[in-house]
Amino acid sequence: MIALCFDGRRDETISKKIVNGKSMRLTKQEHISLVEKPDSTYFGHLTPDNDSKKDIVSSILKFMKENCTDEKSIKALGCDGTAANNWSL
Repeated sequence: MIALCFDGRRDETISKKIVNGKSMRLTKQEHISLVEKPDSTYFGHLTPDNDSKKDIVSSILKFMKENCTDEKSIKALGCDGTAANNWSL
């Protein structure tokens, strides 16, 4: 793997969540897809607890520690240009 690229999408997800004593079934949830480059091979999918920038970064790093056998082979990270992906740590 030379680069790991990611893109996020916020979708309505069916789940059971109690808010103010009421059961809600549709919630908005961030979904992150990870792709290996240069071959554009699917690497994985994750759903952070919320869509904060810090939580997205933490989720990606945790996923990589659990699933990447050779972290040193990653030379770059990439993402699309949406506002949610343009931030500094």
